[in-house]
Amino acid sequence: MTKKRLICVLLFIISAAISIYSYVLLAKQTQILEYIEESATKELFIEHFLLFIGFYLIFRLVKRKGIIIFTVSFISGTYLYMHQAATALIIVYIYVKALIWLGDILLLFIRKKYKEESNITRMLNSFVIGSLFYIISVCIMSALHIASIEVLRVYTLLLAAITIVLYLWLRIFKVIEIKPDSIFEEEFVKLRGKNYFCVGTAIMLSALLLQLGRINIALDYDSLRYGLRSLSVLIGNTGIYDKLGTVNDVYVYPKGLEILTLALNNEITFGFVLSFNYICAILMLFVYMR
Repeated sequence: MTKKRLICVLLFIISAAISIYSYVLLAKQTQILEYIEESATKELFIEHFLLFIGFYLIFRLVKRKGIIIFTVSFISGTYLYMHQAATALIIVYIYVKALIWLGDILLLFIRKKYKEESNITRMLNSFVIGSLFYIISVCIMSALHIASIEVLRVYTLLLAAITIVLYLWLRIFKVIEIKPDSIFEEEFVKLRGKNYFCVGTAIMLSALLLQLGRINIALDYDSLRYGLRSLSVLIGNTGIYDKLGTVNDVYVYPKGLEILTLALNNEITFGFVLSFNYICAILMLFVYMR
């Protein structure tokens, strides 16, 4: 056994021991055993296991990249459709894509002199700049007392539509050109078929889908306590700076993330806001990949 494999085995044993110890403590001090016996929890475990097995077999057995992408996308799309989460995720994906493309347009002249080291860095920079532009524009509209939620939704829709059309026009005429990253192609070829890569990727994808599948079913405590607030406490009739009768406005008016998701926030579901959060989490994974 090699030294690297020995370290991995030891880490696995230590993690398993800590997990078992934590489970025993939870079983004694909480009602976790009762929750596990519920049918919804059992279905959750079964879904997670089936997703893991499916993704693992795909990455382990399939060799062609195109087939892998198609199969993973098909399974993910089917799962999200069954859990009524596909619509929210698709709409939010288009919205995030529009923010990234907006950043590409705003950085067009700067990138003639300075270029990022990779497409991931380029995408993240564009997302930050596009999001910053949107947040500043909402703040200005609120300062002018014209930023009701209806106006913001129309503004967001028009901004996204204009951005998409303009970006595609610039790509067609090759004003904006994005070259593929050969580094990630080489890394994928090296990692493809490796057992640890297959297991890790399968766990990551199945866990992500499991969370996405429940956004219209249940809310976790942290999201409800810290991240999800209704429009009644975020925006008034003319903008985010309206007096809403709160004790201290600085703790109440929407922050950056909440401004970005104002147009997605509605009284029916928090699925759109949570989908935006999950896409941001995926972008954070890209940061570590960079």
